[in-house]
Amino acid sequence: IRTYESETLEDSVVSFYPCYIHAVGAKTKLSSSVTPDKKFFIESQIDPLERDGDTLNGFRILQDKIGDKKGDRMFLWISPRGPAGTEGIFKHINYGYHQIYLGAIKDGKSETYALKSDVKEEVLATWINQVSNGETSVKGETPCDFLLNPVVVPFGSPDFSSENAISAVLYKLKEILKQNNQTKFYDSVDIDDLPFVIKKEKIKQDKDVERISRQLESHFSSDKYLD
Repeated sequence: IRTYESETLEDSVVSFYPCYIHAVGAKTKLSSSVTPDKKFFIESQIDPLERDGDTLNGFRILQDKIGDKKGDRMFLWISPRGPAGTEGIFKHINYGYHQIYLGAIKDGKSETYALKSDVKEEVLATWINQVSNGETSVKGETPCDFLLNPVVVPFGSPDFSSENAISAVLYKLKEILKQNNQTKFYDSVDIDDLPFVIKKEKIKQDKDVERISRQLESHFSSDKYLD
């Protein structure tokens, strides 16, 4: 509920997506719940018509890559701006910004952020290639080039641990922007301000989740709902 408020109603630059990593048979599933129930799997919330299937296919590739690497790790997955698809309602939709998903995974949970950005596609492509340490070679010329090439990186040093993963990856982007004489991440948000914006949203998320939880508990504990 809080993520919906942040991303849709408030149109925030940063939205927080806490999720859980489950092993279901031979597959890895990202879920919005600690309970490995199909109805909570994030892939079940993605319309197969979006981006003509590339969004769902890319998310499944992301899950597979997360499952292939063990221990603490981080992922970067980008849904670029542009046409949302050619079928159904999506043929009438055009995304006006990139949606960048950054997640730090530790102990079966992921602290994930959705970041809105309008930097150039070639900048994002360079960023992905650097973060992947040579595992990908994205040109960024089409939406599927981004969507079908998520990056998952295991942590192996104090300089790139689960505690500083988000900051370390954003610093790489800052250096690329600097080389291109740019500082803006999205609209009026400077790349230097982004860590503060992320921290601020995380604090607000924690407070609002407590507020929403209390409201739900009060609602469902009333005599009206008791057998």
